[in-house]
Amino acid sequence: MSRQISASLAALLLSACGGERLIDRPPEEAVVDRFEQLKASSIDILFVIDNSRSMAEEQAALSANFSRFLEFIDPDPSRAGEPGEVDYRIGVTTTDANRSNGRLIGSPLVLQPGMGYSPLEKFQQTIGGIQEGGALEAGFESALLGIENAASLKDASNEPMFLRQGAYLYVIIVSDEDDSSFGEIRYFHRKFEGLKGIGNENTVAISAIAGPVPDGCGDDAEPGLRYRAIADLTGGVHGSICTDDWGATLEDLAVTGIGLRKRFQLSTPPRDRDDPDGIGAEDFLSVQVHYPCDYEEGSPHLSAEVCSEVTRSCDGGQGRVTCSPWFADRNGMSFDSRENSLVFEGDAVPGPGSTIEAKYFPRDP
Repeated sequence: MSRQISASLAALLLSACGGERLIDRPPEEAVVDRFEQLKASSIDILFVIDNSRSMAEEQAALSANFSRFLEFIDPDPSRAGEPGEVDYRIGVTTTDANRSNGRLIGSPLVLQPGMGYSPLEKFQQTIGGIQEGGALEAGFESALLGIENAASLKDASNEPMFLRQGAYLYVIIVSDEDDSSFGEIRYFHRKFEGLKGIGNENTVAISAIAGPVPDGCGDDAEPGLRYRAIADLTGGVHGSICTDDWGATLEDLAVTGIGLRKRFQLSTPPRDRDDPDGIGAEDFLSVQVHYPCDYEEGSPHLSAEVCSEVTRSCDGGQGRVTCSPWFADRNGMSFDSRENSLVFEGDAVPGPGSTIEAKYFPRDP
């Protein structure tokens, strides 16, 4: 009897006697998913603010929480060129197209970084100085007129201050009434997309803070049906004007506007190793966010509220800074099992130029 047959017979007899067979299995390999966080390098932003009598409280909330928006495009307004700063322009007009014809308000008419003033203070002064207007809120028409007026302005080099070549265009309308502009949604969709020229349609986004769809919120706001429709068509955000958390809404608007991602879909579902209630921190071998070395220790992305651990490996500016984010609902990271995605909130949203790396074992087939 050959050795091969003898070995097979021995294994069979061992199995029949209740013994265990030893089966060689290759070591299990972990999955490593990596994502790059990119952003728009320059963006022109127009706020279109409802200036009807009912909007005083909402205007105040927008002003009080604007810092949450600004920190994503200008993390340190006191200096120019810091990591994460976007080459932005911000203009403000009102929804009262019949009276104002899209006239820009505030001083200066267009805000930008590195000009020796506080963009936050200037924006808040502008909102605080809005004059009460008519009751017909034509957000779409006012936006188009406002963009036209802003595009006519020139900087010190006689270059356009707004609607700049190569810059993304972002319109944010804030109103407790739906749009009353004359014309169908598809007409305004074409008009907005055409502002940047053929081939640049995807560089225009329209967002709104308006009444939630489909029911609005009682006497406080009617449903913003047209605003929701244009946001869906252009990849914008439709936030509720009835919210108590304007900071979170403005954060969503900023993240969307500059193209930062809050959600990162994994290549395969992770294995639920310990918690029967769902995927949590213990089911990942590691989740890390790597930043360039010019992100300094004071950066909100690297704070103790965001990172359970921060390691810095920089030699002459080369290398990286690594944050291991907390699993938390606010200023942290969670896992959405429906989309199989890591979801970041607050200051934990990975900053521009970062790389996200998730390591885990895949779910058993």
